[in-house]
Amino acid sequence: MANTATIEQLGAIDNATENNLIVALPGSGKSFTLVEMAVAIFSKYPNATITFVTFTKLATKEMRDKLKSKLTAKQLKQCIISTFHSLFLNQAKPHLKGTLLIGSSHSAMVIRAIKATGIKIKFDEAASIIDEEGRILRDNDDIGNSDVELYKAYMKLLKDNKKYDFNDVTKMVCRGLAENSEDSSKGIAPVSSDYILIDEAQDMDELQSKWVYYHGKAGKKITLVGDDDQQIYSWRGANGYEAMVNFRDENDAQTHILSTCFRCTPDILGVAQALIERNKVRIPKTMESKKQGGIDDVNIYDKETKLHQYEELTGLIKKNPLDWVVLARTNKSLQECEAYLSTQGISTTINSGKSFWDNPRANSFLKMLYSIRYTHDIKYLNEVLGYLHEDEEAINDIIFRSEKHKGFHKIKKREAGMWACSTIGFKEIIDEAHNTKNLTVIESRFDKILKVIQRIYPKKKTKPGEEVGKTIEEHVVYLCEKTKGDWYSILESVTRQLDVISGDKNKGEKEDVLLTTFHGSKGLEWDNVAIIDLTYEQMPSKQTRALKTLYPKEYARAIEEERRLLFVGMTRAGKKLHLFSYGGEEKTSPFLSEVKESAGLEA
Repeated sequence: MANTATIEQLGAIDNATENNLIVALPGSGKSFTLVEMAVAIFSKYPNATITFVTFTKLATKEMRDKLKSKLTAKQLKQCIISTFHSLFLNQAKPHLKGTLLIGSSHSAMVIRAIKATGIKIKFDEAASIIDEEGRILRDNDDIGNSDVELYKAYMKLLKDNKKYDFNDVTKMVCRGLAENSEDSSKGIAPVSSDYILIDEAQDMDELQSKWVYYHGKAGKKITLVGDDDQQIYSWRGANGYEAMVNFRDENDAQTHILSTCFRCTPDILGVAQALIERNKVRIPKTMESKKQGGIDDVNIYDKETKLHQYEELTGLIKKNPLDWVVLARTNKSLQECEAYLSTQGISTTINSGKSFWDNPRANSFLKMLYSIRYTHDIKYLNEVLGYLHEDEEAINDIIFRSEKHKGFHKIKKREAGMWACSTIGFKEIIDEAHNTKNLTVIESRFDKILKVIQRIYPKKKTKPGEEVGKTIEEHVVYLCEKTKGDWYSILESVTRQLDVISGDKNKGEKEDVLLTTFHGSKGLEWDNVAIIDLTYEQMPSKQTRALKTLYPKEYARAIEEERRLLFVGMTRAGKKLHLFSYGGEEKTSPFLSEVKESAGLEA
């Protein structure tokens, strides 16, 4: 965006020394506005002190870098730039006893709490319940409630082991601030800064909102910057719309709408606006793009199958390979897409760091296919035989004989010992694996490979009516069968991924196509954005769909959050936005149907 402030930004900058609520569209220059507000505060009050609050360490670093370019060294020393977590820890430090519980130690404590209560519950669900209960400021004495009992067991374990978690710290600070507001000699004092500027305020939970409330009560001048349309963390307690509106009303804050988007073209912003305006609980706002549009900035694809979706995406990327991101609801969707793109020679990076090929079974299966293609090369043979559940003594004997004969395929049948059935099947496949272009023969070979694998790794049993998903090996074979070429070239194409895994190619290079979830894309932008798997099964989620009949109010809230999630994804696009579904109209996500209906677009 330009270095000169818009009229809307100037309204906030000119009021920097008072309380402000800034509602900022995606790409509307909120960081620029916050920095200019700091400049304005120091211009008026040179000895002022400012605390900048963010939600992540990365955001803290970015804010510090931007402030360095605009403030003097003296002014920078008068600023505190911190995450909410760090602020809470610093304020609570004199009162804390024990050690902070994080990471694997926290997970272990959750498991112990499950065991202590005897409640039959999955770890992820238990961890979520404990976190949710921990963010409630009041004490919950609902006897007989299993959630409360689980949380109390967890808290008892913390006390007995002299531990505390982040929710403990946050509640301690909020209670201390409340006590201090009644008697300044007691409790925990507010931060010493005169001004508090909070970014991404829509992500504040109840406790963080209380922290803001008590600092406002203490006379601090506070600015909240956020966008209620981008509030996508309600599962961890964020209450964006309510938090922002309550702050405005409690502190008589002046509201500023930054309605000019410098990131998205008019067509991209238009379809995103058409989607999000279907939400009822939101702050009304106009949306205007200042970016020049192109031709076909928004494209919708309704493909026959998931594979056809990948094929279309591959063509788009190869046509224009620079600055791409692929977004999806889940890491599973991203991993499946990455697996296909990698077979097409497209270099990728998964933001979560977990590639499809990082799965031990996927990795071992690749090495099995490599050993079938390159019969003289036995560098992976030891690992493949382990993957096939061969006996360790037999493995040592096979490796010895393979080295002696210069290849596993050269071991004669009369030399074979008491091998596992899977190893015998593997050997038979290798012996028959000459090159061919015959598709029927190629399919037959892959069938034989899968039969060998399914002896060791049978499919999971499913409940009546539940769809049977592909195993990891079936997914790899599926990708192989859709790759054009003869037997050798197909195997070479897919096993080339082993070079990437081993580090022969640097991951995360600038030209890589990035794959990340909607949540992982927050705050970022790309020229070309592809959103895949916009089907009814993915958006809304299974958890949201389950609420529809029994919990209509919760369902309505969850649907609005799902819509915000897609809005965030769509507004990451600067030049081109590609929206993909498959399986026909009946399987299309209702949100994609809303986009088409509201914006007059067709697939």
